[in-house]
Amino acid sequence: MCRPALLTTILMMLIAGIGSARADDLVLNGAAVFSQLSRDYYLGGLWLPQRSSSPDYITSADTARRMQLVVLAEHWSPRNWSRLWQNNIFINNESGSLPADVQQGLMRFTRLLRDDLKQGDEIRIEYQPAGNTRVLLNREIVAASPGPALFNALLNTWIGQRPPSREFRRHILGEGDSAARQRYFQRLYNHPVPLSRLSLFSAWQAAEEAERQAQARAAAAEKRRIEQQRRQQRQQRALEAEQAKQAEQARQEKRRAEQARAQAAAEQQAQEESIQAARDAAWRRYLQRQAALEEAQRQAAENQARHLVGQTSNVLGAGKSSDTLAQEQRYYLQLLQWRLQRATRQAVEYPGWARQFGEEGQAQIDFILSRDATVTDITPRDEQVADLLLAELGRAVKQAAASTGIPDELAGDQWPLSVSYHFSLSSDEQPSDAMPEAPPWLQRKILSPLRQEELAARYQQQLREQIIAAIRYPQAARILKKQGPVGLQLTIHADGRLQSVELTHPSAHRELNDALIRAVRDSAPFDPYPDGLSTEPMTLAIHYRFVL
Repeated sequence: MCRPALLTTILMMLIAGIGSARADDLVLNGAAVFSQLSRDYYLGGLWLPQRSSSPDYITSADTARRMQLVVLAEHWSPRNWSRLWQNNIFINNESGSLPADVQQGLMRFTRLLRDDLKQGDEIRIEYQPAGNTRVLLNREIVAASPGPALFNALLNTWIGQRPPSREFRRHILGEGDSAARQRYFQRLYNHPVPLSRLSLFSAWQAAEEAERQAQARAAAAEKRRIEQQRRQQRQQRALEAEQAKQAEQARQEKRRAEQARAQAAAEQQAQEESIQAARDAAWRRYLQRQAALEEAQRQAAENQARHLVGQTSNVLGAGKSSDTLAQEQRYYLQLLQWRLQRATRQAVEYPGWARQFGEEGQAQIDFILSRDATVTDITPRDEQVADLLLAELGRAVKQAAASTGIPDELAGDQWPLSVSYHFSLSSDEQPSDAMPEAPPWLQRKILSPLRQEELAARYQQQLREQIIAAIRYPQAARILKKQGPVGLQLTIHADGRLQSVELTHPSAHRELNDALIRAVRDSAPFDPYPDGLSTEPMTLAIHYRFVL
């Protein structure tokens, strides 16, 4: 009599065989070898009812198609498989445009492997019109999804906006030379999967099930052993005198309590020491890298100062010493970095695929900024941070550099700088950095009280308009016809940092209060005070009436 696992394997092989037989009417449209870092991973082929280089025809719901991957690498680890596919899926698909079930299907596909793939293994992704997209590993069906969306999302990694290479895409679309396609056809058509690998996925599942059963048996045996031991102890204690038993139990309880307390104290101390050691190491690395950046900025400022001595105009400060000019150049360089940090944090958008993969952490990059706003030599501070997060921070700093003004007084053509961003799945809050303080001889002159009052009024009006423009009426409040006035007071620093927000006239509707507070936080940080105002923190009252 056949075992259930064997019957299941045979049935899945028959089903896969039927699907392959229907797909035998397809012809090889194109094929190419996928390589990365001089390593060949697989030979990929695209099969269609008829040859075509039109993506619209290939991805149509009415076109039967098959992606075939024959593994060329001796070993392909689950980690490499997951990272390679996650990256290619991310750069060729918009996560927000894919249905939730397709996103889940892509997640399952990238986490398909339980062990290494080996040379000769085969993966097929097949789609039949009005049917499902099926994924087969060595002839076994391992995943399915309704319609062609899953197939097209995976196919985009070959023929999308960012394929492995232009040559790869051309070959897949059948635009390569026919001799190469014929060679690949001979390798792909009726590719012989090694017999020992035909039930690979079933073997993984069987191994996992066997491990679960073994753990369950071990747990049951341990439970029986403990129960038997306890029965024997009870029987033994029953033979002893009641007084001796109670005394022994008291001593045992005391010893166990003392041991537990000592062990708990030792574990807590070890944990605290480990945490502190990790923090100390991270802090030392940060200080070393920060010191290297500050040294590079100091040298850049001193080099510019030596160049400016005796050559500057009266506007830049003719006759100033090299030390004075160096201090000024360091200040203007720090001011540029402060401006660029603020603009970068405003430009960052959490990558959708990074959220899908649960990636978060403190990303920081060092780079060189040229006077023409070109960003080069981008270097991550911590290479353990996910590539998706570092790439987004690099994109944001380039966008910010294009719109951030370089101080006219800053000499030179390029400068070493650094920016950071804390990616967190639970909060969008970012640390605020104080505006660099100018040397005493460059600090702004405070205007008369009357002139300050005029400047402050215009500045506060600008902030009110900016905050009101950011208000979004909550949809739930609209549906429930909630409306009314809300008042709050905010305090800001001279450099535009938000110090605090406090409701002064709250509405009875929490949604309206939260909407106004959110508009304030989304608008921060604000522009620094205009020249001439006192640097003391400023309070500003905001009143807004939500009206349907």
